Amino acid sequence: MADLVEFGEQFAGVHKIPSLISTEHPVVIVKNECVIVAGNKLLQAFDYLEVAEFSAKSLVMSTMLGKMIPISDIEVEELGKVMSKWKNYEWTM
Repeated sequence: MADLVEFGEQFAGVHKIPSLISTEHPVVIVKNECVIVAGNKLLQAFDYLEVAEFSAKSLVMSTMLGKMIPISDIEVEELGKVMSKWKNYEWTM
């Protein structure tokens, strides 16, 4: 999950944003401003940005279906186990 920063906090000090970014949390969302991503390579950072954009679009579009029903922490863990199988997957053409 991305860290959420209030607008203006990105200017509060030089260590605010870098202290939030890590390999476990490569995305920071600045409210009403931007999304900051980091990766080992440019392609990895772009991939994180693309996932964040798609997730945001999905959340906005899903409002047409009705109220969002959050999934439980247990369901998130189960999804994580399934997704971890693809962690080292490399797509080739």
